[in-house]
Amino acid sequence: DCPSGPQEILDHGRYGPLVPVDDVNALQAAMIQQLDNPGNSEILRQRANEFTLEKSIEKYSKIIFA
Repeated sequence: DCPSGPQEILDHGRYGPLVPVDDVNALQAAMIQQLDNPGNSEILRQRANEFTLEKSIEKYSKIIFA
């Protein structure tokens, strides 16, 4: 859960766990949890599609050329 984007990408934990930076035990527990209960792959795929190169370029272009 570093300040460079995971909260936005994972929607504050909705699409995957966030753990404190440098907390190895929390990271281990979150990884095991995800392996045991990976969640709905279609929902995760749809979320990932919101961050494609094409969509990122489109969003940056709107900001730059607004």
